[in-house]
Amino acid sequence: MQQLATIINRTREFTPNGAKVPGRDHLFMFILVGIATWARPDAIFDLTRDQVNFDSRRIALNPEGRGQTKKYRPVVAMPDFITEFLKHADHQIVNYCGRKVASVRGFFQDLQGTQGLPDWLQAKSIRHTMAKHARAAGVDDWHVSGQLGHRKPGRSTTEIYAKYDPSYLSETRQFTDDFVRQLQKLVRPSLGVDR
Repeated sequence: MQQLATIINRTREFTPNGAKVPGRDHLFMFILVGIATWARPDAIFDLTRDQVNFDSRRIALNPEGRGQTKKYRPVVAMPDFITEFLKHADHQIVNYCGRKVASVRGFFQDLQGTQGLPDWLQAKSIRHTMAKHARAAGVDDWHVSGQLGHRKPGRSTTEIYAKYDPSYLSETRQFTDDFVRQLQKLVRPSLGVDR
């Protein structure tokens, strides 16, 4: 969790006179969406507001019209903390000056050099961190697998309809909001939860 806090704090650094270091909003949003969805980096880069349903509180990680691949992109439950960020986001959720972001590799390489973070730490580490902490907290395997896209609809007819259940992935949603409340204590920028 401390490494994730370091990453978040680097997206919201300030100059000695108190001005925010410019050009890092896309990194902050990438991290928040990664925490909220546990998605692979490519799914985060592709995410648009069309994929967010505020009424059902679901985020479809696979854009409409894009075929599923072996890197399955599920529909996930939307944690409370991310709602306001998404409501105020541009159409392309993670963007730099209005353009879709294709990589955050340089940011993570910079963190490894300047913050002493380990070489294995990369954009997909957010996904792994969330899954690891969820399992350690006792979140049910079915919920973790569903959030990660490891359980594909079609294994059973009933599972196809799981995303319509109001309690769909409720354990991962609750875990994520609880995790962010703990993370908020370690970071400077607001993550949309009470300190």
